[in-house]
Amino acid sequence: MLKKIVLASLFSLACLSASAQMAPSPHTVKTTRITCATTATLVVPELIGRYHPVTIEQFGTTQIFLGDANVTTANGFPIPGTLSTSYTFVTSTNIYCITASGTDVVAVIEGY
Repeated sequence: MLKKIVLASLFSLACLSASAQMAPSPHTVKTTRITCATTATLVVPELIGRYHPVTIEQFGTTQIFLGDANVTTANGFPIPGTLSTSYTFVTSTNIYCITASGTDVVAVIEGY
């Protein structure tokens, strides 16, 4: 009886080990820097099935606005012109940025 339990346990461990080796790593991190300007600029591309956070951090002092492809300074989500202000989102859709004038750089880190 003990021999059957040990064999069953070894078989279970072998199956778990094999499935773990075949599965791709579930975590990838991507970092980018994007210059936001007076026209809508893609910051985070759409990624269907993304369930991990995306953090956008501002590097400059120009106020930027986030939204979809039709983002404007009137309808966008404002990020104040404060150095190192960051926001984290969980989204699978495109995120764009725009400024009222000038340019500003944002850093993006996302996991998927």
